Amino acid sequence: MIFQTDALLRVLLKTIITDIKKDLWLLDYILDDFTNNQFLKNSYGKKQIAAAKEWFADNRNEISITQQFSKDKDKFPQIVLALGSSSEVQDLRVLADIDAEDLVLMPNQVGQPIPYVIQPAVPLSYDQAAGLVTMPVGTDLQIIAPGMVLVNPSDGNGVIIQGITDGAIQIQPNTTLDASLLGVIPQYRFFTTKLGRSFFEENWTMVIAANDPQTLLWMHSIIVFGLLRYREFLESNGFLETKFTSTDIFNPEFSNAGGEEIFCRQITMTGKVQQQFIRGLHRTIESVILRDIDPAAASAVDPQGFVGGIKIVSSITTPLSQQNDCDWFTISKEDAAKG
Repeated sequence: MIFQTDALLRVLLKTIITDIKKDLWLLDYILDDFTNNQFLKNSYGKKQIAAAKEWFADNRNEISITQQFSKDKDKFPQIVLALGSSSEVQDLRVLADIDAEDLVLMPNQVGQPIPYVIQPAVPLSYDQAAGLVTMPVGTDLQIIAPGMVLVNPSDGNGVIIQGITDGAIQIQPNTTLDASLLGVIPQYRFFTTKLGRSFFEENWTMVIAANDPQTLLWMHSIIVFGLLRYREFLESNGFLETKFTSTDIFNPEFSNAGGEEIFCRQITMTGKVQQQFIRGLHRTIESVILRDIDPAAASAVDPQGFVGGIKIVSSITTPLSQQNDCDWFTISKEDAAKG
């Protein structure tokens, strides 16, 4: 998962503005310094707060939130949100970016169906009392492991396989089973993967722009109040260890479509986010068979002539006198070709 900081901040800014418009009494607290500060109350006082309430209550003063400035189409006031930089935090890295978390994915999520262990076929017989299902001659039962599921593909109903008994599939005796068509599917019908993760420190800028300095100061106070009020929202949603800085008022050196001068103030917000990624998909190993094919061992039950063992093919064959002293020994390609 790649953290979508821009979308999170955009939603947060909209929430802050909506909250202020809905609860204008919050401006009494945000701008309280105008009435309680002895140096400000005589010059500004309650009139300043009343003017701010009137401005925010006027629906014509809609504050737009954009991703970038567009000189020909900009409408003010607005807040421009942009990513300043994003850099990986080396102090928080772990070896190979491995996360302790595992992820389980179903076949339909990854578009990789899990095949049958044994393709559906009409069984030769089903002894319900003994719980023995005899599959057609030549069916390779060696790959079946206890816990796999014997299933009828027509209705999806299945039963747990207990093992192999006398060349037949053993299930719970006295099980009612539609044995018209049966196949074997794995016990673990899902994929697992390890997650990788890394932390990045991101710097985001919010440029607050308005047609006059007074409106700009109101907007700046409101946005700072909202960012502090909802810091818990940011950090609980993954934007961590946030901190803010603000610039003085500046002019972006262009006017809006109406020819009015624009005033701006920038808030820079820094925080850490975690980026996660999926590694390779894996299946749970349920059965392992180490074998080769020997035509001389072919039979009606085993027409391919499977035989056990491992052959390690090398450029030479380990001498017979040394084979008893080795954990394993090799055979040459020529000897391997002879079988």
